[in-house]
Amino acid sequence: MITTVKKKTTFIEFIKFLFAGGLNTLLSYFLFIFFYFLGFHYGVALIMVSGITIPHAYLWQRYWIFKSKNKIHKEFIKFTLIYIVIFFINLGILSFLVEWMGMDPRFAEIIAIGIAVLVTFAAQKYWSFSHREL
Repeated sequence: MITTVKKKTTFIEFIKFLFAGGLNTLLSYFLFIFFYFLGFHYGVALIMVSGITIPHAYLWQRYWIFKSKNKIHKEFIKFTLIYIVIFFINLGILSFLVEWMGMDPRFAEIIAIGIAVLVTFAAQKYWSFSHREL
């Protein structure tokens, strides 16, 4: 019974994560396109986007998806550390697709975001918003 409830909770959290993450991903992607069209290098555009979307994602995940009651300062540090790792995963995939595969950064970022979403959910659920310490 407990396992069924836990699986259902995780499934609902994942659906909420996909919805809120979808909104954050759209925001990220449109900001990425905006900064890229302004002439910023795709790596710089990604840094600028991260500075805007990390706090946005944190608020959705803390208050709506995982309904966390943990101490906000420790939790935000864990959350941000995960997003730093995700940033480098995203940048690595993006750079590979652009520099080695010759893809347009606007399309390569869609692929990079898709991969990053899966890693992000697991990391946020099982570390940032859990009771595990730094």
